[in-house]
Amino acid sequence: ISCSTCMFCEGIAVNALSCLSCNKTTCTTCLASQQRIHNGRACVSGCEIQKFEKLSESQQAHLHFLRFKCKNRESGCKAIDMMYGEVYQRAIDHQKKCLFQQFLCPFKCTGEDSEVQKIIGNQIESHLKDCPELEEICPGCELQVKRAKKSSHDCTQDLKLALAKEREASRRLERDFGVNYSEMQARCPLDHPLLRKR
Repeated sequence: ISCSTCMFCEGIAVNALSCLSCNKTTCTTCLASQQRIHNGRACVSGCEIQKFEKLSESQQAHLHFLRFKCKNRESGCKAIDMMYGEVYQRAIDHQKKCLFQQFLCPFKCTGEDSEVQKIIGNQIESHLKDCPELEEICPGCELQVKRAKKSSHDCTQDLKLALAKEREASRRLERDFGVNYSEMQARCPLDHPLLRKR
């Protein structure tokens, strides 16, 4: 039923708004996000006049008598099916904490299609144990290294690169803000004093 489903996220419309031209419904936050992306125009129907308002009282009342299925049922969620749906507010509450929601990997690891991997909520912990983009501290040099690059990581070479980046950052600060790093004591990641070239 169109007044219960968001035209963007396809979940249950939270704080639902309706397009006055086509009557399609959206979550308030989904609409705001789409309007930012598309310069104020967001309706998927491409309506000439795009004005959104809260659902009418009769539409809102109708929502409380509907039954809903979780949008994550294809990912394995059976909670709603077992109860033959949920009334509106309970369905929204379930949707917010459903363990079968899909998320993009927070470390932006990619699959074979070069797209950022999608993870089902209840698999996040196991994914993070193997995520190749997660950074770990190297016990040899204490630099943070991505798991995927751990086998090719060269402590000496990477420390030199890190030091070069620090020096470049120092030069930028000195140039842009007048910070005089020559008067400060530099230290390496292992807390060894570094001698500055004169």
